[in-house]
Amino acid sequence: MNDQHTIPFDHDQERLRTIKEYIKENIATDLHAATIAQKFRLSISAFLHFFKKYHGQPYRAYLEEVRMKKAFELLQNNGMRIKEVMYATGYTNRAAFNKAFKKRYKHAPGYFKK
Repeated sequence: MNDQHTIPFDHDQERLRTIKEYIKENIATDLHAATIAQKFRLSISAFLHFFKKYHGQPYRAYLEEVRMKKAFELLQNNGMRIKEVMYATGYTNRAAFNKAFKKRYKHAPGYFKK
């Protein structure tokens, strides 16, 4: 195998890992594609293409998945109110949060609150 082909791939995988780490660490903040693209010095279209190519899933779907997993975890283990969980996972609109949560877990957030 030619080393010229593996070096960019390794670099891209490291970049993807760094981006995903950043997303998880900043889940409560503005994580629009434009924000991430700017942070990692890419155009929006380059970022969206890069993310889908190396992650195999569109950025928006990944972001929602990460936010919903975190929301579920917080509801189960943290004793936070639903509104607090919503803000802690980057949502500012209760209806959008509830819709995304129901789509993923088939029930409203209150169903899983301990």
